[in-house]
Amino acid sequence: RNFLFEQFNPVVLTQISDEINSQVSNYMPFVNVRRINFFDSESNPEEIATNELRIEIVYDILPLDDTDTLTINEVTS
Repeated sequence: RNFLFEQFNPVVLTQISDEINSQVSNYMPFVNVRRINFFDSESNPEEIATNELRIEIVYDILPLDDTDTLTINEVTS
């Protein structure tokens, strides 16, 4: 919610990434976030509308020794 009406820029994307890592560390210590990717209309105009941000989180579930990807689409119009 804190980022809903923010402009997409490197500073905000870093803040989002930091917040995701912090929350996962606090509430899901058995998960290791490998990487967080951000996609917007500038990086992928064919698939992503203006004012839309797609977040892709690649993570490991440590007890299961498994890796998965979570993709989140958020429209901020």
